[in-house]
Amino acid sequence: MSVDAVALATKFVELRVAKKNAEAAEMVADDVEWITPTMMGTETHKGKADVTAFWEKQDKDLPTVKDKSDFAADGDLAASRTMTVSKMMIKANLKQTVTFNAEGKIVKSETKKQ
Repeated sequence: MSVDAVALATKFVELRVAKKNAEAAEMVADDVEWITPTMMGTETHKGKADVTAFWEKQDKDLPTVKDKSDFAADGDLAASRTMTVSKMMIKANLKQTVTFNAEGKIVKSETKKQ
């Protein structure tokens, strides 16, 4: 199966923005790894149950996303984008890379501060 990582990543983000977490979870592998920045470093969630619980928590207090770019191919099975997020008085420039397996399921999402 050929994977269109850009189209899949875009669809996934659309589902998450709409808070359609059940549909978004269908796009995630059971052994997914989700890495996000925190004020003091990074936070890692492993496995679909842990990741979806993180989404539920995150949905209650989402930062404002501005100046986001469209996803672009980042190798055969990955897509990346940049964005600026703000929450209260804090602003950060981030790069998100979403990696898929051959079946088109997300196996890793990593967001880093730039």
